[in-house]
Parts: sequence; structure tokens; C-alpha cells
Amino acid sequence: MEHQHAPGASRDAGRDESLAKARSLRRRKVITVVVITGFLVDGFFASLYAVMDARAYAAAIGLNLLNAALWAVTLLLLRWSEKLAGAYFLLVLIAGMVSFTILLGHAAGSHLFLFLAASMSLIFLDLRPVIAPVAMTLLAWVAFIISAKFLPRAPSHIPMSIDESEALFYVTSALTMVILFVTSRYFMQLTNAAEAALELEYRRSDALLLNILPAPVAERLKHGERIADNYASISVLFADIVGFTAGARQSGPQDTVVMLNRFFSVADDLAHRHNCEKIKTIGDCVMAAAGVPEASAKHAEALARYALDLKDAMQGETFAGQPLRLRIGIHSGPAVAGVIGRNRFAYDLWGDTVNVAARVEQAAKPNEICLSNATRERLGAAFVCTAVGDVEARGAGHIAIWRLDCEQTGDVSPEIST
Repeated sequence: MEHQHAPGASRDAGRDESLAKARSLRRRKVITVVVITGFLVDGFFASLYAVMDARAYAAAIGLNLLNAALWAVTLLLLRWSEKLAGAYFLLVLIAGMVSFTILLGHAAGSHLFLFLAASMSLIFLDLRPVIAPVAMTLLAWVAFIISAKFLPRAPSHIPMSIDESEALFYVTSALTMVILFVTSRYFMQLTNAAEAALELEYRRSDALLLNILPAPVAERLKHGERIADNYASISVLFADIVGFTAGARQSGPQDTVVMLNRFFSVADDLAHRHNCEKIKTIGDCVMAAAGVPEASAKHAEALARYALDLKDAMQGETFAGQPLRLRIGIHSGPAVAGVIGRNRFAYDLWGDTVNVAARVEQAAKPNEICLSNATRERLGAAFVCTAVGDVEARGAGHIAIWRLDCEQTGDVSPEIST
């Protein structure tokens, strides 16, 4: 079986684009939340030092305000690229935590915030290419080692005791865990929401495809197959409305569309009930088939029952003030089935069987179901048929035509009228 890459590739490309947009939106939202959290943390510590002694802790207050200002630049960079904004934020985080460690001493635990770079680099910089988040994580780890090993333990340039600095360690560790928890939780929430939205969109796309194509064909098409199948024996039906053109002219567009919607909806429902496929509509004509896309030995019987029920279902309907009448024709034989088109798919049938079925339908009288001899022979004694003559069909010569009257029920003896 050959493979057709265009439809599947187009579908995958569209889905990949949607996923990329969803990931980008998630990064922007998480970066915004983290930046706002950074504002709050820096504002909290700046306020705390101001209450303690604004003059004595001027260096700590200034460093917190500077750090908050640098965070603000991240939001400006988001206008151009969330990855650029994310990389900038992480660099400010690394530089800022090293600066705080120099000022407060590593006993205060400011360098613990550097652990956030491991998870944030994956969220902010994406997984492809992985070298960017790995490099940023290694840089944060090196900064952590320098802060913990080589920088002073006690505070400098501020009148904070080593005990007070150590007390900040518990606050810093708690804030680190809270920020890590909130960021991860928010990112997971956004991811779940995005996946749910994409799944809903995917289901809508699948539902639309199933409205156009038979389910087995749609499934094969989604896997990239070229749908081109040869069937040794199927049955094809054509049914159209007698006097449609004149009736449409008299009734006007609204009544015509209402009537056609009723006709085609009934044809759809009956096709599902009888395991047939409504292939397409052509103006006021319905084309249906049985034995496709899944082969069946009972395709003629299924389509005969479909025709009888379609005729009965439309009894009592009116169009342009007159009783609605159908003309139906069925023929059985070999055919080719496949999907054509790229942007608008269509499942269709080709071959002499289709042409003969259309010719048989043209030979039918109003409110009459006509069968070719090939279909009548497949039905056997299960249905009551009456010979009505023959017609000439292109590619098939003269063919015998039978009128389908009804299906045998109960103990009624087989009957084929002539």
C-alpha cells in the first residue's frame, strides 16, 4: 500500500504549530508570575530592612530595589521573545543571589534560590535544544559552589549579626520551596489546561473528518495511507427527487433547502441503520453504497432494505405543493474506491458499476426502485421483484431491469414476477 504524506503531514504540521503556540503561552504566563513573585519578595525584604533601620540597611534596601528593577526588564523582553526574557531572568537570578550572598553572607541562605534555575531553565528555555537549560543550570550550580565555599559566611557592609543572618536561612529556604512549589504547580495547571483544549480541538477535527469520511477510511487516512481500494463486488444506489428543478423554482430557496435537509438527513440516518455508506450528494441526488469500505457478502440485501426504507420514509412529504416522489436505481458489481483531495477530502467510487447504477436510476419511474439483473440475482428469493424491461448502459450494453416491490416476510413464498 502506498503512503500519502501530504494530508497527514499537513495535519501534523498544524498540530505541531498549535503545540508550539501553547508552550510559548505557558512560558509567558509562568515567567510573568515568577517576576511578580520576585517583586513581592524584594519588596518584602526592602520593607523589612527599612523598618529595622533604613540608614543602616541602606545597602540591603538598595540591592533589593535594584533587583526588582532588573526583574521588570524581563516583562519588557517578553514582547520580543519569551526565551530571551527567560534567559535574562535566570542570569539576573544568578547574579542577584551571588550579590545578596556577598552582602548577607552565605549563612543567610540567599544562594539557595539558585536551585530554582534547574527547574526554571527547563520551563523558560524549553527542552529543544537542551544545551541552553543545561548550560544555565551548570552556571547556577557554579555560582552556588562559589557562594557556599568561597564567599564570607558573615554579613558585610550592614550591621547584621551572624545570628540574624542565620535566622534568614530558614526564611530563605522556606521561600525557595514555596516558589518552586507554586511555579511547578502553576505550570502543571497551565499544561493540563492546554492539553485539554488541544484534545478538544483534536476531537472536533476528528468528528469533522468522520462527517466527511467513513470511520475506517478516516482512521487509515490519519495514519498517512493513500486510500485506493479495489472491490470485487459492491452495490451502488442513486436516488433523486422527481421534478426537483421545477419544484425548486416554484418553492424558493428556503423551502427547497428545508426539504433537501430533510431528505439528506433521512438518507444519513438510514445509511447508518443499514450499515451502508452515503457516498455523496449531487444536487438533489443521493449516492450510497454497501460493501464499502468494509467488504460484505450481504451488500445487495443491505442496499435493497435501505432503498425500501428511504422510499417509505419520504412518503407523505410534500414539495412545491405536490407529494414528494423519488426515483431510485441499484446495480451491483466491481468498483474502485478512494479518497481524493488535499484540503477537502472526498471518498468516492469509480467504475462501470457506478455508471450502470446511475443509468438504472434514470430508467426508474416516479416512486419506483429499479434493480439491475446483477443485483436481482444477488437478492435471490428474499425480495419480491418484477421485470420491467431493459435499458442500454454505456460500457455494459443492454441490461435487464427489475422493479423492487418489497422484502419477503413470514411464510410468504418466493415470488419473482414477469
